[in-house]
Amino acid sequence: MAFDLLMAETLAEARAIAVQLNDQNRQRQTLTREMQERISVRIDTDDIPMVITAYDTAFNMGVVGLAASRLTDQFYRPAIVGALDGGMIRASCRSIPEFHINAALDTCADLMERHGGHAMAAGLTIRQENWDELVRRLRVIAAEQLDGMDLKPTRKADLEISLNYLQEPLLDQLTEMEPFGEANPEPVFIVRGLKILSARKMGKERNHLKLMLQSDDQIAIEGVAFGRGDCCEDLPERIDVLGTLEMNTFNHISTLQLRLIDFQAAEEA
Repeated sequence: MAFDLLMAETLAEARAIAVQLNDQNRQRQTLTREMQERISVRIDTDDIPMVITAYDTAFNMGVVGLAASRLTDQFYRPAIVGALDGGMIRASCRSIPEFHINAALDTCADLMERHGGHAMAAGLTIRQENWDELVRRLRVIAAEQLDGMDLKPTRKADLEISLNYLQEPLLDQLTEMEPFGEANPEPVFIVRGLKILSARKMGKERNHLKLMLQSDDQIAIEGVAFGRGDCCEDLPERIDVLGTLEMNTFNHISTLQLRLIDFQAAEEA
């Protein structure tokens, strides 16, 4: 369907396909969220396993990787989620920088039909009767490698900067550095002491956060934090932010904005 969209010869044809793709994307998001919630309610937050694992006949193979990724983000642990079909489990794995998931799978190769991937993500196929032993071995390996570590996500920034530098000329320079990806990550900035002029929830499910931020020299910029709508009613007066600079276009109007990766209450001067 995506290919048909790219090859559409008329605007009407393209619009019709785009609507279908958007509907499918919403279904995917719903399936992923439901799968994540179904697994997360089983996890004791006071005793999070070193490797989060789950499989079910009801799980959709097309989104097990997305669910694993969300669980890894939620609990900061490697996660493996699989779909069971005919006695075979096909699973996707997501990990954290401290744990090379594919290397761990290599040590358990005798249990699986096939597997492959890299340090942060992998896939595998395994007979259902071998699943419990795979989980046991992986948790032993993870316990040995992660023992004593304070497993919390960390964020890195390229530069601490002020808002008067975060303008269109800088964005033009950043655009010349594209495409961004694993080997060429997008530049991330820290901006400190921004005053929150306004805050509101956005998105169909009201789960995203939109802020209007202002520096001490009266420069203002919009900031958007995806998945942080729950913070809207409990924000400090000023925040330090970690984010990337981008151009947001809506209704043919383009404005600079900060895509917020994280934020915290500003440190007092």
